[in-house]
Amino acid sequence: MIQETKLIGPLPRILNSAKKTLTNQLRSFDPDRCKFSGEEHYPTDAWFEGLLNAVIHRSYRIKDPITIDIFDDHLKILSPGSFPEGITTENICKNELGRNPAIGAGIASFGGTGKGVSRIFSEMNAAGLPEPIYITRSDSVKLVLKNRSSI
Repeated sequence: MIQETKLIGPLPRILNSAKKTLTNQLRSFDPDRCKFSGEEHYPTDAWFEGLLNAVIHRSYRIKDPITIDIFDDHLKILSPGSFPEGITTENICKNELGRNPAIGAGIASFGGTGKGVSRIFSEMNAAGLPEPIYITRSDSVKLVLKNRSSI
């Protein structure tokens, strides 16, 4: 692990801090020019929607944190709790059920549209990147976004 950042506090501050931290972590470094380039490894709207979904749909009965792991070729967002009842990896883009509707309503101020999963898929597609992968277990949901290094 290169860096671990724990964000604690009110949800708006956590989301703003997470977006700022991840934006800095996901930039490309150009060794020839000795500076960071503006090139994105992942569309911002894709990974931020993934983070918003993790916050909205996680199980708050499970005390584990939401984690985001960044690798050379992919990014993983792990959210505590399985999919809400009725949602599967096959119907996730067609389903708008939420586990925590009050949190979802509050997230709207951060640009959440209620179409987060569809937006993640469309942003990745528009960037020419592989489709997002959802892996669900009884205690977690993992979103995997792959970048150009994985192609």
